[in-house]
Amino acid sequence: MLDELNELERLIAMCRGNISQESEAQIRDVRSLFKELEKQNNLEYDRLDILKGILIETGKNDLLRELEEFEERRNQDDEFKRQEDEFERRTGI
Repeated sequence: MLDELNELERLIAMCRGNISQESEAQIRDVRSLFKELEKQNNLEYDRLDILKGILIETGKNDLLRELEEFEERRNQDDEFKRQEDEFERRTGI
């Protein structure tokens, strides 16, 4: 139990500046931390740096790898869509 509290305190410290001080006092577990990060728009489709930092800090390399693969696929999809839009704009399709 003490290890879990120390881990939670470490994660909260990592997220300072991304959550309000008022809400920080209300965080009792990792789930409520993530809910607060989401509420503050820090866990969005294009804002994954905080999550990556947490995964690195906690040694969750398998999840970090999956997140990075997701990010790479998302970037490829975004680039394809940009190129497709550019083609349509140029050709008038």
